[in-house]
Amino acid sequence: MYPLRLAVIAGTGAPGASGRVPEGSGSAAGPGGGGLGLRPEQGARTGDTVTVWEVILAVLLLLGVQAALGIVMERRSPVATWAWLLILTLIPVVGVPLYLLFGRTTIKRKIRLGASAARQLGREGLPLEFPPSMVGAAIDLDRIEVGTARLAVGLGGTLLRACNRVDVLQDGPETFAALVQAIREATHYVHLEFFIFSPGGIGARLRDALAEAAGRGVEVRMLFDAFGSFRLPAAYLAPVLERGGRLEFFAPVRFSRLRRRPDFRNHRKILVVDGRVGFVGGINVMDEYVADVRPDTPWRDTHLRVVGPIVQDLERVLNESWFLATDEVLAEPRHFGAPAPAGDALAQVVASGPDNEWPAIEKIYTSAIFAARRNIHIATPYLVPTDAVLSALASAALRGVTVQVLVPCRGDHTLVQWAGRSYYPELLEAGVRVFEFGPRIMHAKVLTVDGRFNLVGTANLDIRSFRLNYEVGMIVYDRAVTAELDAALARDVAQSHEVEIEAFRKRPYLQRFRENTARLFSPVL
Repeated sequence: MYPLRLAVIAGTGAPGASGRVPEGSGSAAGPGGGGLGLRPEQGARTGDTVTVWEVILAVLLLLGVQAALGIVMERRSPVATWAWLLILTLIPVVGVPLYLLFGRTTIKRKIRLGASAARQLGREGLPLEFPPSMVGAAIDLDRIEVGTARLAVGLGGTLLRACNRVDVLQDGPETFAALVQAIREATHYVHLEFFIFSPGGIGARLRDALAEAAGRGVEVRMLFDAFGSFRLPAAYLAPVLERGGRLEFFAPVRFSRLRRRPDFRNHRKILVVDGRVGFVGGINVMDEYVADVRPDTPWRDTHLRVVGPIVQDLERVLNESWFLATDEVLAEPRHFGAPAPAGDALAQVVASGPDNEWPAIEKIYTSAIFAARRNIHIATPYLVPTDAVLSALASAALRGVTVQVLVPCRGDHTLVQWAGRSYYPELLEAGVRVFEFGPRIMHAKVLTVDGRFNLVGTANLDIRSFRLNYEVGMIVYDRAVTAELDAALARDVAQSHEVEIEAFRKRPYLQRFRENTARLFSPVL
């Protein structure tokens, strides 16, 4: 079988109009020929032909040069810049496609402009001021961490809202029961946004409640991440759709949309009913949370149910996601109910994503850790911190703050867990206490500081959540809520194994090698 070649035509002996050399002509290969033949058996000269692979390599090299120039001009850390340059130089055949899919920091202008427009429309009825408060509800600044609150506003977060009620929901059964009840009580609209909505028993419970709500005239809008919910067929939600419900998938992976980077995923979990009650936290719609599927090991997680003015801000974040997926702006008065006092908790919503100029939740984590004076308690499924968060945790422990980090003993992503354990030495040597929870999977995303305030949301303590995913979290400045979260974390720690630094140092060489190798992939895990 002969290699495919592109012939280079030279000399004055031109072929016929059809582009083929007349049969029997001596001009193609004879001593006096003026051209190079296309027939491989006559042996074309290597110097005058170009193989298809050579063309492909040339194109890749040109793309690699263009990508390298772009990388140098992007605002990256020097380490990341050099890493991409080395990949593009040493293995362009692999490096160029990887960079085009996952390496670019630029996003389509439409995404950022669209997100900005949605935020502006959503905030028209939410005036930005500091210290923000409801009319007649002055905020006691002694109750909050002022620096963190100001930072949340500066990062494009929401106002500090007073007069909220915040209920902590532990694990799946309690959370799903509350979700279904809220949907059944809806009178105007139900908006929900989840990373994973799986067909199954729990999915059917929510689907049936949504269908019943749509049947009585309630507006139902459902937004699920196309990657996280790839197992969900649209037909599964037919009972809702047939009654007028809307279903959209966030960022479906299509060839025509690869410029949007397929690794930018919507990891948020929000449900808002009538602008009156909202839910946010770590729980997806999955059967893994219930004993019917996992009799002994249902997943461990934490969610929040909130009532009061803060619900407006959850609605705004959800509406931004809806706009990015559909180009439809939901900013009518009925989508932002009048704030009604419901309790005495102070709260802020912080959203982050690749459409934001700053990694908001990462900076909130860092600010909260630096604000700690006595203790920091963290629960996270994945521990792959950025340099800033890793340094903040180590610094807190070194200055005498008690720092406890709770992670699963066995996670649901092995490579991520290996990478996470490679960070243990730096934390343990600084005095951070690391606990591995088991046998259940720990999926909660909780941070508490000094018993004064907390952050609960969808973001893991990893680079993907901080830099690549669309995430949302709620800062609650309330000692009672924080005490409830601390008590739950204390129960979890009692069921955990503490990682001792001396024993950890003695782990086998191959284990250390695989963990450090997995760490190389931290930016995309």
